[in-house]
Amino acid sequence: MLGELNNSTLLDTSRFTSKSARHCVRCGAKFTAIGLVAYCEACEVGGIHPAKDTEYTVRFDESWPKRALAALDNAHGPAIDKARSLLPHIVHGTLVLTGDRGRGKTVMAAWLESCRQKSGNQAGIYTRAMDLFESIQGTWRTNATENEDAVKRRYRTAPFLVIDEAQERGEGDWELRTLVNIIDHRYGSMLPTIIIGNLSDIQLDKYIGPSIIRRAREDGGLVECNWKSYV
Repeated sequence: MLGELNNSTLLDTSRFTSKSARHCVRCGAKFTAIGLVAYCEACEVGGIHPAKDTEYTVRFDESWPKRALAALDNAHGPAIDKARSLLPHIVHGTLVLTGDRGRGKTVMAAWLESCRQKSGNQAGIYTRAMDLFESIQGTWRTNATENEDAVKRRYRTAPFLVIDEAQERGEGDWELRTLVNIIDHRYGSMLPTIIIGNLSDIQLDKYIGPSIIRRAREDGGLVECNWKSYV
């Protein structure tokens, strides 16, 4: 009964002034906050979080590689742990994933895409860098069925865009300028993007460019995938 509570209980305000660890009631992520806060920062601002499988059906766009999607069922370990920590950054940020082959970078991107859709977001698209450039150049042919503006618009406005194999592009200036233009449009529209490359730190400027690196550092992140395996 209320009358049985002592004054120290009634006047205890420490829970409103001191930090404490708790788990988000929406996504389960552990976070630290002051006061009666139930949601982590990502969920509080409408971020991406793992949701129950029954809430939304995940339908990957046909552009995604079947091998990466097949690997999702058994994917675990450091790659998925890292992907989970990156969830807040795919609300509208630019992520750059680097490292040797076999680290699960594409599987990480697919896992993040599944989380986006389970949270009610529209499906994104996947492309390899060389395919992106060739799809634009293909519009220059006289028998092309699409024009250049339409193809660029598809990449600029996709709800989520993954550009893989960034190291497998030509070294021409046109390709880098095109890549920067697409990322700048997406950055301005606050659309999430992941760029993946089997690159070392010293290769980033050459294949991705300082402009995109600045975007990633400002609103996303540069992630070196240096673990042994993604499973």
